[in-house]
Amino acid sequence: MAFFKQGLFTESVSAVTATPSVELGTRRIVDGCEYVYMYNGATIADQRLFVKPLTAGVEYTFSVTTVSGAGNVKACGVVANQTIAAESYGWVMTKGYTKGIIGGAVTYSVGGALAPVPVIQGAAGVIDIATGGTGTTGNVVGFLTSAISDVTGTSVGIYVNTGF
Repeated sequence: MAFFKQGLFTESVSAVTATPSVELGTRRIVDGCEYVYMYNGATIADQRLFVKPLTAGVEYTFSVTTVSGAGNVKACGVVANQTIAAESYGWVMTKGYTKGIIGGAVTYSVGGALAPVPVIQGAAGVIDIATGGTGTTGNVVGFLTSAISDVTGTSVGIYVNTGF
């Protein structure tokens, strides 16, 4: 069993910088949530949007792009704490509780006897419900933790676990 030893950090996981403050790919855990330090190699990444690797083979560089369907690259995390400007560095959440932006007009209840509802990254970093709530369409990046009430563009509670 491997153990993870976290060093002392002087900046917040909300910090966004024009130059790297720690090594790309550095991981840290804050309040039970896991973050990876990454570079935004494309357009602005607004808070609460999912991001994916910008180019295959280029580690720790991301983009907010259309990612849906099983044949596409799985999202690596969500910009949970602070908008990350283009060509800037920041912390991307890969595991933990946060909020995501609803991408389509859907309604889905959570709780009771229902199993966790998988979410996938839809167009431009927003979230969508996996077909039938089964996770068979798209790449599952987390699960709903609050109900969706047919309101596009609003935030909803999710548990993120991208496996990145």
